[in-house]
Amino acid sequence: MTVPSMFTDSTSPLYNAKLNSTNMPPTAIDLGLTGATDDLQKVVNNLKIMYSEMVHSVNIVEDFIGKPYLERSATDPGPGSSERGSHVAVQVFVGDPKQPTFEDMGNFYSAGRDLLFYCHHANVDRMWTLWRELK
Repeated sequence: MTVPSMFTDSTSPLYNAKLNSTNMPPTAIDLGLTGATDDLQKVVNNLKIMYSEMVHSVNIVEDFIGKPYLERSATDPGPGSSERGSHVAVQVFVGDPKQPTFEDMGNFYSAGRDLLFYCHHANVDRMWTLWRELK
């Protein structure tokens, strides 16, 4: 549950310098953004969070993926469990606190500048597919 090393090697073409260096491997990702320092505790917390987001707190599509954006709908019709939790937490965890607004991964407008963003979103899509198959 760490950022893959191919994104943290400064000689790699996949590397983006605008990241939170204190949250890079071997540090485990903290999906709850709890500030926990023990990596084993983070893994336990992360598994509980993922179970809640994928199984326990979701019954219908909108619970997981969020309400649809439709013509004339509210600016934010309502996020799903993933959007409220792990999806955003990963981006905040990786975003650079030394940048004015946590660029690149930590801000909506700049997240796509980091190649890690695309792998992260592929994983979000994978979870969506798993959820649909399980339900």
